[in-house]
Amino acid sequence: ELSGSAEPGSIVTLYADDDVTVLGTISADPSTGAFSFAPNPLADGETGSLTATDAAGNESDAAAVGPVDALAPDAPVASVANSDELSGSAEPGSTITLYAEDGVTILGTAEADPSTGAFSFAPNPLADGESGSLISTDAAGNESSPASLGPVDASAPDAPVATLINADELSGNAEPGSIVTLFADDGSTVLGTTD
Repeated sequence: ELSGSAEPGSIVTLYADDDVTVLGTISADPSTGAFSFAPNPLADGETGSLTATDAAGNESDAAAVGPVDALAPDAPVASVANSDELSGSAEPGSTITLYAEDGVTILGTAEADPSTGAFSFAPNPLADGESGSLISTDAAGNESSPASLGPVDASAPDAPVATLINADELSGNAEPGSIVTLFADDGSTVLGTTD
């Protein structure tokens, strides 16, 4: 869509970038002046101009249009999903919408950083075990495909259990796939980690 407003009842003309080629004309609403070209005759990256002509034949100055952004952004990427935070990256400056598992209920929105694209929901609106999806919407209103998310792991693992402790080896069991960190007696010095 290419939409806007002009003098109510006027004829709106869309020109190509050469300001000569007419791509379309439409009448502005006689009450509100709203007009819309759907689909947009300008392709992605193209520019053009608009003029309004009233019933007496007076033509306005040209208003620049574009460049058109007709491409949807890439789907957001979530990097952390626990109870404290849901964060990730998306097209810089886009709006990130978090949906519940039904794909309809909106749980929150966040703005992606205009430079880096980083975004964050804190605390995470999804509870432990819940799933959802993320959609990125750019400034032109183009929506990405949904990115599936979850289920959220908001529960801390059980404490690891050491089963063999001698001079040669310290071994045991923990949540599969978790990272086990060994701290010194002071509680702050890390002596080692293992998958």
